[in-house]
Amino acid sequence: MVKIIKLFANQHPYLAYIALIVTASLIGITVEWLINRDFVNNIWGALMMIIIGIIGIYYKQKKKS
Repeated sequence: MVKIIKLFANQHPYLAYIALIVTASLIGITVEWLINRDFVNNIWGALMMIIIGIIGIYYKQKKKS
C-alpha cells in the first residue's frame, strides 16, 4: 500500500498534496465537531496551506529538471 501511495505521489505530486490537505482538514473538522459540537469555518488557513505547498512542489520539480 505504501508503494502505491509513493508511486501516486511521484506521478501526480499536486493531486497527492491536495488529497493530503483535504484528508487532514476532514480529520480536523471531525475532531473539532466531536469535542465542541461545532467547527470554525477557517477556509483561509487551509487555502494558504494549499497555495504554499503547491508553490513548494513547483520549485522542487523545477529544480529537478
